[in-house]
Amino acid sequence: MNQPNLNISLIKKSFFKNEDREKYIKCQKIATLTKINKHRNQKEYNQVSAEISSFVSSSHKNMICLGARNPWEKKCFQKNFPNLNVKDLDLSPESCCDHIMDYSKLPEDWQDYWDIIYSNAPDHALDGEQTIKEWFRALKPNGILAVGWSIHNLSEEGSEKWLSDHDCTLYNTFENVGSWIENNLNAKILHNFGPMSKNKIDTSFNYYIIKKL
Repeated sequence: MNQPNLNISLIKKSFFKNEDREKYIKCQKIATLTKINKHRNQKEYNQVSAEISSFVSSSHKNMICLGARNPWEKKCFQKNFPNLNVKDLDLSPESCCDHIMDYSKLPEDWQDYWDIIYSNAPDHALDGEQTIKEWFRALKPNGILAVGWSIHNLSEEGSEKWLSDHDCTLYNTFENVGSWIENNLNAKILHNFGPMSKNKIDTSFNYYIIKKL
């Protein structure tokens, strides 16, 4: 598929506050079009799969990739976890994902439905905290949420900042993300890894693997 001629600066300026939902949805769809043919190095997903694998059991049957932009994540995880039924979801129909919808408003009948949820796009959410809670609602008890944050060094002093397209969160360090998870979700953090984690791994994101209790 040929990529359209898009005004990237318009996209970057248009991720905004919670009250401007229509503009947010429009810009997310445009953002998907800019990444429709972008395939992140499979090494990334192989590394993530290896970190997740020790927490995947025979009782886990299904998995979904949220905010996928295109089917590449699904293909990589399906290859690495052939016993799982892997699906994907994105807001834009052009993504060719299995489910076309807003990942912050999942179907009611997905309550306690998914065994494993993966996303590296919580920083694309209009309301980051509400979105993570919604993903957790869709997890089965004992299900696994593998979530990756883009956290970037934005200061001269070297402090870690949440890198968000539209400032959707209150967190400013990787550790603060973990604290929020523990304080706001019925969850147990099983593992964390990534460039800014104590478990340093050369991935594009900094990940938490979380179990729903």
